[in-house]
Amino acid sequence: MANPFAVVFFVALFPQFIDPAAPVLPRLLRLGITYIVVDRVILLIWGRFGVRAAGALKRFSFGLVNKICGGLMIAAAEFLPTPDPEPQHRGFACCRSLKSVHFSFSFSRRLPR
Repeated sequence: MANPFAVVFFVALFPQFIDPAAPVLPRLLRLGITYIVVDRVILLIWGRFGVRAAGALKRFSFGLVNKICGGLMIAAAEFLPTPDPEPQHRGFACCRSLKSVHFSFSFSRRLPR
């Protein structure tokens, strides 16, 4: 079993339904087969749902959605930090001599000089 969740599920759930006085192997096999059958039915239902959803999405036009999302991305890019062409040094005197890039948030992009 490659799924660790299934192993934890079996270890946590199955001992409650297995009588230690009775033969363990037949009971364990019956519970395991029941789990596999129920799991496969659920996975088939999800698969059918996925195929139908994919078919419905293929018929749907994403042109308007793409334009709206593109506009939102461009608007979000306007809020990215840009280099401040004229940094304002306020505060400690030792910081005035530092030559570092200062960033500020602005609504319009400024190009460095």
